Amino acid sequence: MATEIHSPFPDHRRQDPKRRAEARVYDTLVTCVGRNGHALYEFRYRDIGQQVDYALWLHCLGRFAIQVKGGHYEMSPTGEWYLVQPGGSRLAVPPPLDEAADGAMEMRNAIIEVTTFKNFIAPVLLFPDMERDTRMEQAARNSASVYVVWGLDNLEEDLERIAVLAKFRRPPRSRISENECLKLRELQYSGSPAPDGQRQGAAPAVHSDPIEGLDGRPVVIQHVEHLHIHTASVDAPEMAFPSVFRPGG
Repeated sequence: MATEIHSPFPDHRRQDPKRRAEARVYDTLVTCVGRNGHALYEFRYRDIGQQVDYALWLHCLGRFAIQVKGGHYEMSPTGEWYLVQPGGSRLAVPPPLDEAADGAMEMRNAIIEVTTFKNFIAPVLLFPDMERDTRMEQAARNSASVYVVWGLDNLEEDLERIAVLAKFRRPPRSRISENECLKLRELQYSGSPAPDGQRQGAAPAVHSDPIEGLDGRPVVIQHVEHLHIHTASVDAPEMAFPSVFRPGG
């Protein structure tokens, strides 16, 4: 047995250039990492939380929250991050180091919720298509304590190196790894990866009690999605968006 990933990788994503790096990491974890372990693909347990591309437990080694960044990135001397486009132009992106750190905290909080144990999660930023960049590594050490991995050729050795640096106090054993992984799979809002272009999350909330708009007309909140509230007048044939408030609130 090697790493067992309890979330399937959708076949159609393998043809998506933006998803190929994630697919390569998936296959590497399954076939090339000889140490036994468990993993979840695209884990998030709070709708507003940072998604973890791979939540990974390696037996007797450690727990890892891996963010995968395919393609080529650059970081300016002042800390701005850019994704290099095929034509050579640069697209400003949120700092991947922050995403990796936030993802590890998300995974840690989820484990605390299901086990009450406060175990360290190593935040890992994985660039499958890049060679080592010393400036990015220095930024990772200075600002976020994130561990950076370059390429996939030596992923198992890289994770073992990170485990030594992280000095895990309680590396998970086989039964604990599987138990935590399966509990987190149940905890996350969706048990399978979200469709492309959508975030994982709970089913839209439905609220059918009429409330009052500023114009005095009753409205009904039809659904709430990512804190954007869509409303419709009860007696209106078409969608309308009046200002909404709760009396006394």
